[in-house]
Amino acid sequence: MIITPIEFGQMIKSHFLEQNYGYPISKSLPLVFVERLLDFFAIIILIWITLFFHPLSESFIIVIISSGLIFILLLIIKNNVIRNKIQSIISKNSFLSKKFPHVHEFDESLIKISNFKILFKTSLLTLLATFLEGFILYLGFLAFHVDLGYFESIQLFYTSILLGIFLFLPGGIGVTEEVLL
Repeated sequence: MIITPIEFGQMIKSHFLEQNYGYPISKSLPLVFVERLLDFFAIIILIWITLFFHPLSESFIIVIISSGLIFILLLIIKNNVIRNKIQSIISKNSFLSKKFPHVHEFDESLIKISNFKILFKTSLLTLLATFLEGFILYLGFLAFHVDLGYFESIQLFYTSILLGIFLFLPGGIGVTEEVLL
């Protein structure tokens, strides 16, 4: 497992796909990006649900900021004008154009993946998986005779993950441990 901020280490999948199967990174990297986006979205939805059962001001603040961020990211993905402007900035900047030479292929793949039907179906599956992960976490707490309640347990856990994302810490190191104390 590679520990990197916001799980950027998962981008190595794209490298392996290119190396082993000849599939260009610029076409597979959007899959990793959308996968992280869906995880982020599922965590936000789950925290919103837990706030109804266990209101916690820290979680509320983090989920408000996260909701705004996910809205901005979806706006960027779905807005052709914004994406074209980003492509233009990258192509005009010599440093960025060397680092991201296939930004157009990346954009094409991102458009294909961000189809509403695909995003809706995969969002539901990701939400289910995140819900089950939270249930497993709750059972883990129970195994150590710590019963915080299902909603409080997952709210604390996922809020700390979101806070770790905002602080760009690898795996939320330190934040997860501190919030759960």
